[in-house]
Amino acid sequence: MAKAVKQAASDTGQVVLSVDIGGSRVKILTSDGGTERRTYSGPNLRPRQMIDKV
Repeated sequence: MAKAVKQAASDTGQVVLSVDIGGSRVKILTSDGGTERRTYSGPNLRPRQMIDKV
């Protein structure tokens, strides 16, 4: 899948955190135009581990 160019949100002073938890990966993105983060998930991923990745 090709990465789309992310545009920064309008200047509202708010930043939205998006967390996409899939079967094998977790994708983390903010609306301020930052870098998309990815990490592995799976049956052994614990809540504390996911929070540390964010």
